[in-house]
Formats: sequence, C-alpha cells, structure tokens
Amino acid sequence: MQRMSRLVASLAVLLVAGCAGKGEGSVVTPGEPIVADVEEGADPGAERSPEGTLAAAEEALAAGEPARAVGLFARFLAGEPEPAAARQATLGLARAHEALGDCAAAIRTYGSYLTRFPGEADTADILARQGACHAELEQWDLSAESYAAAAAKAGDRLPSFRVEVLARLGFAHFQRGDFAAAEPPLR
Repeated sequence: MQRMSRLVASLAVLLVAGCAGKGEGSVVTPGEPIVADVEEGADPGAERSPEGTLAAAEEALAAGEPARAVGLFARFLAGEPEPAAARQATLGLARAHEALGDCAAAIRTYGSYLTRFPGEADTADILARQGACHAELEQWDLSAESYAAAAAKAGDRLPSFRVEVLARLGFAHFQRGDFAAAEPPLR
C-alpha cells in the first residue's frame, strides 16, 4: 500500500513538473502532457464545435503539427459532417498522415476519399498522391496502378502534371522489372 502511494505521488510530481513553465510559444514534445491556454475572451468550446474542430485541424496542419491535425480531423470526421466539409477533412487527414510519414494510413485515407467522393475534379491528384505513398512503401504494382489511373484522369491538367505522372508510372514499372511497360510512359 505504501509503495502504491509513493508511485502515485511520484506520478503526480512528474505531471506537475512536466506542465510547469509551459508558457506561450513553448514546444510540447511527443508523449508530454498538453496544457491548452485559453485566451481571455476566447470561446473555450470553439475547438470542440464541428466548425472549430475543422478550423483547428487545418491550422495544426499548416503549423507543422501533423499529429495534432490527425486527431482533430479524425474527431471531426467521427461526427456527421456535411459532404463538402467531410471532403475537406478527409483530404486534410490524408495530408497529415503523409506529413507524419505514415504512408499506409495515407493510402487508406485516400482510398476512403476516392470511394466516398468519386468523380471529383481532384481525383487525378489524389490518385497521384496515393501512387507516391505506394512507392514510398515500395508497393510498385499498386503504385503503377495508381499512376496509370491518375494519367487516365489527367484530362486537361497542366503538362507538368501529366509529365510527372507518366515519369512516376514508368519508374514504378521499371522498379517492378517490367521494362517493356516502363518504356512508353518514360518516352
């Protein structure tokens, strides 16, 4: 019993010490407790409203806080958002996963986006990003499939987009060892 109370007391001291001195602009390291300061006059529940959560997620992603962004986007998507907001949040979630280097999660999220929002104007972009994630994981067959689909949907996209997609498609085929398939897109 005495040992348990010492453990609890030690844990309390560590938590208080870890939070002490966290002033404005301080950096929170992974695994460290996060203490949120609420500005005077600010609505403390604003981040908890759907609109506030989505805005906070976008801000976190823009500020280079992808882990926080993942949590906020996921919280937002767990509700029942309007389709336009869900589309924005799903793309944000995928970008946040990419920023964390979690290509498997980004691939799943892009796949979910493509299933939920088929025929959107940005489908070629999403397929290309998904292909890049597959390439990062050295899933060359899947990367080639994604890039082939992106090339087919490129339509009137800028020539630079089409050239990049074809180069990456050729590279994926090259990595697979299928040199005959690699040559046409690389030309």
